[in-house]
Amino acid sequence: MFSNLIKFFNKISIKIILLYSLTLLISLLISFFMVYSFFELYLENRTKEELIEKAKAYKILFKQEGIIGLKNQITKEAEIIKSVELFFKIYDKKGDVILNTNTGIRTRDLVINLENYGKLKPDTYILATIEYFDVVIYKLSTKYILVIGKSKLDNNKLLNHLMEIFYVSGIIVFFLSLTGGIIITNSITKKIKNISNTAKD
Repeated sequence: MFSNLIKFFNKISIKIILLYSLTLLISLLISFFMVYSFFELYLENRTKEELIEKAKAYKILFKQEGIIGLKNQITKEAEIIKSVELFFKIYDKKGDVILNTNTGIRTRDLVINLENYGKLKPDTYILATIEYFDVVIYKLSTKYILVIGKSKLDNNKLLNHLMEIFYVSGIIVFFLSLTGGIIITNSITKKIKNISNTAKD
């Protein structure tokens, strides 16, 4: 009788262990999706806020020192930053580029169609996504438009790293739950066998 009970318990316990592990894995996947979505939105909003704040700071500088002072300051900062993921451009009212930091190969051939933003009023801006850059297009005056762009690659690197952490964690937790379930099952099975042996004696 006890041997049949042990066999029955083993079958049920295996199903319970698998069901529990799969449920835990699904819960982890849902949690990961929520956390990933939150961080993606947070990083995107933070990038846009940084671009807007930087553009407004340059607007103040433009009012104080004019276009020459602004170009000199941006050029200095671009040389210090030396980042391939950030670029600055200034256009005149004809649409000609009068400053292009060209901080990386990926920005050299980047085309920004200013006709789409021709109705901007001075001291106003538009946020846009051009290729894989988040961009703020800020109209400094009737004569000049400032464009600052930051690549999405930095944020993508962080998100990919986060994905790798969750992926490894999910595998570890899944196998730990299986191992824990097997240990508990073996422990209960041993107790049943001991009861069976005691009854036989």
